[in-house]
Parts: sequence; C-alpha cells; structure tokens
Amino acid sequence: MEVLEIHRYPQLMDQCCDLINMEWPRSKTARLRRLEMSCDSFPTCLVLVCSNEVLGHSKLSSLPSLPLGCLIESVVVHPEHRGKGLGKFLMTKSEDHARRQGMETLYLYTKDKQGFYSKIGYTECEPVQIYGQHVLGQNSKNVPLNETDAKGNINVPAQVVSPTALSVPPVSNMYPQTKTLIQLFSQTFLAMTRYSEHLPLQIQYHLHHTSTELPGAIHRPQGASLQ
Repeated sequence: MEVLEIHRYPQLMDQCCDLINMEWPRSKTARLRRLEMSCDSFPTCLVLVCSNEVLGHSKLSSLPSLPLGCLIESVVVHPEHRGKGLGKFLMTKSEDHARRQGMETLYLYTKDKQGFYSKIGYTECEPVQIYGQHVLGQNSKNVPLNETDAKGNINVPAQVVSPTALSVPPVSNMYPQTKTLIQLFSQTFLAMTRYSEHLPLQIQYHLHHTSTELPGAIHRPQGASLQ
C-alpha cells in the first residue's frame, strides 16, 4: 500500500479518473485534463495504490492568500474499500506531502464527512479565501490576514462560489461548545482545516452566500500536536 504522485505514474490516470467520477461524475476528458495538471509543486494529485489498483485519491492545491497553506480536495476512497482505515491513511500521507512542501496549514471542504475529519484532528476556523472574492467571518473585525483578534480568532477571508443545492446535517450536537451556531441553508458546505504542531487546529463552516456571516473559531490550545 503506497501513496504516489500521479504525474509520475501516468498509467494510473484512467483508473483514477474512473474512481473520482464514481463520486463526482463529469466528462472523462475534463477529469483527465485536471489530473494531467498534477506536478511536483502544486497542484499535486496523489493516488492510494495497492497491487497496481487505485483505491483512493486526494489533491493538494495552493492558496493564493496563504503562502504556507494548501487545500486538500477531491478526497475519495473506492466504495468497496471503505471502512478499512484507508481514508485516514490517505489523509496522513497527504498531510506528510504538504508538510514536505513547507506547508503549515491544511484546509478542506466537505459536504457530509464532518465526523470523519473531526476524528483525525480537524476543527473549526474562520473562512479562507480560495480564489477571488470573499466574505469575512463575523469575528474578523478587520484584523490583518492571518493575524488574530483579541479573542484569538484568525482573520482569513472566504471564497464566494456559485450556489449549488447542498445540505449538511445539523451541527448543534456535534459542537455544543460553539457559542454562535451556524444557520443551515441549502447552499452550505463544511470547511475544515488542520495546522502543524506549531499552530492551533481548527475547522471552519463556510456558507456559499454573500449576505451570511460565519461563526467564530474554536481553537485547540496553542502548540497542540498532530495526532
């Protein structure tokens, strides 16, 4: 069992394309084009391989607003091999790869896998900018990017994307310590992030809606180490 950079093993691209399309269908041509963009820096597509069979995939992309942060996306494990710890293994290897590239902050967005990511160390944080436009979290208070306000909340702006009909389960039972729980809309993702041992670990709720504000961050103690 190993995790490989797909641009070094182009013979695995067809398998990887089919696997990702099981979860998020799109044209094979478009999917292959995205995989072919994988490179030694970013973006990098990683594949979980056992006996020449692709069992999982993740993609690491840079964040223009955060030089030491990157986005983990398109994380998927083959349906027939779920529940065996492969997802955690793939995430660990993805984090290791990002760390070797000098990254200190890892972000991800999920529609319905909050429980899984929470178990492997991801907790709540302020919004993060991915591409261009952004909205600010209600606790940002115009502090400089990546600096903290008096409450220890990190100011990171969030991406605004085209609304998509999505839903997530209620979060009140998952995070009872949250003082300001998010109001759930049909256009809601859960965004989560994990930091290195030198920074707090956080998760973020991200609303794809320009007129809505986001809840404040829940922080682990400074200096908490990755599990």
